[in-house]
Amino acid sequence: MVVLDQNGNELGPKDIVETGMTLRSTLDNQKLEFGIVVKGDGYKAPNEKKAGRVNTGDKNALVNVIAGNTEYVTDPLHLRALDIDLDGRLNTSDKAEITELLGYMPGGSTLPYHVKWSNSNVLADKANIQYIQK
Repeated sequence: MVVLDQNGNELGPKDIVETGMTLRSTLDNQKLEFGIVVKGDGYKAPNEKKAGRVNTGDKNALVNVIAGNTEYVTDPLHLRALDIDLDGRLNTSDKAEITELLGYMPGGSTLPYHVKWSNSNVLADKANIQYIQK
């Protein structure tokens, strides 16, 4: 089992998993690939090295999507990551939850959890990760 970044490069033991990466595994000689969704990690600006952290950019993207401006988030995995309450819709409930989560951080800049890929195990501290079969 390996995790690949958006460019197809295999993650190392100190790399951090983020939405849009791929989990690749083999079962009975069949290759399986799953898109990774990290709850709240729904927006990444072009050329941004975000490393799977949830920040105010994610909240702003969610506000734009709720308002009908979907140009900021077009990837289905990132849209799914913005569904904080996991009800299948992007709405003010998700905005309230991401606002509350960001409020726990000094300065509200990044959420205090991230996901690391290490020795074929995903280690998550308070993170909600979903795997979507490709």
